[in-house]
Amino acid sequence: MLFRVNSVKDVNHGAGEGKEIESHLYETADGRLKRFFDEKDIQKFFAGLEKLYIHEEVMGRYGTKKVLWRGAFKVNK
Repeated sequence: MLFRVNSVKDVNHGAGEGKEIESHLYETADGRLKRFFDEKDIQKFFAGLEKLYIHEEVMGRYGTKKVLWRGAFKVNK
């Protein structure tokens, strides 16, 4: 399984903004929920899967820098 998620360092795209509902999960001004991840969160949410790789990177595709995590996990059977 490949994934890409918001980093807690992604301040240009809402990290730390709004009402914090739980750790790294925020309610935006318009009522949407937006989650941001650190490495510990990724390990928690993908527990039970075999980690192939994860890394934090910066993408410039959205006009301003976007910090995200990209990775892959494998289901063990």
